[in-house]
Amino acid sequence: MTERHRDETTAAPGGGLRAGVAAAAFFRMGYQAAVSYPMSFAVSQVTTVVPVIVYFFISHLVKTDLGQVGGDYFTFIVIGVACQRLLSGGLAGLGDEMESAIREGRLETLLIQPVDWRLLPLGLAEWPIAWGLINVVALVAISTALGAHYQVQAVPGFLLIAVLGIVATLGVGILAVSIKILAKRTDPLLTIYGLAAAILSGAFYPLGQLPRAVRHLSWAVPDTYVISAARHLLMPEGGLTGGPSTWTAVAALLLFDVVAIPVALWVFARTLEYGRTAGVLAGY
Repeated sequence: MTERHRDETTAAPGGGLRAGVAAAAFFRMGYQAAVSYPMSFAVSQVTTVVPVIVYFFISHLVKTDLGQVGGDYFTFIVIGVACQRLLSGGLAGLGDEMESAIREGRLETLLIQPVDWRLLPLGLAEWPIAWGLINVVALVAISTALGAHYQVQAVPGFLLIAVLGIVATLGVGILAVSIKILAKRTDPLLTIYGLAAAILSGAFYPLGQLPRAVRHLSWAVPDTYVISAARHLLMPEGGLTGGPSTWTAVAALLLFDVVAIPVALWVFARTLEYGRTAGVLAGY
């Protein structure tokens, strides 16, 4: 895709409407692909919510400083897992969609469509993000039935944090996809980020449990801010200690968004240009 074609597409009359139609088309494409395999669709949902039952029993076993977990370890860990599941849409979900497009030879077809090339990673991430949101609703419903407690009035604030976090991690996902286009099946960036997020974000344990030197590294991971802010907002005890505050999380995530998305899209554009020149976009 040439720079001239990109500029004409972006500046064309009705570009905003075309972008909306393209976004809807990407969403339908992801949804139809998911429901075409109903058994896989159902199993995916079950595998997401079943761990909540495991965490329920673990919460009765684990003894920890209640101040560090807001007085309720079960609610504490469910919020962490739910946030990670929601953020995975712009990470692993986008990578899976791009891998399917490359494997099935659809990538170049998508690139020649009369839509802005920047919509490609954003469009491919739509359904994985929506699916992650569906999983989160199921997690919250089941955990509530098992005794978890949430501040319902804080949901609008949580949604703001979730949007900022999704955009931040989408930047990481786009960078990973750029590597995937050239490296095909390998996801070195996602692997490294996933390990860092699992250890540093505090999804499964309070950040205060980390060694001091390692704890500072957690501030470089967007998941940390999303999970911490979500707990401060949604946990009813109000006694949660440690981790970034809600306003600190908002400021940090805005900074991630402003930096990550432009850089990721620039790298993605350079990757597409190189891929077209080298002839590696058509498939494996």
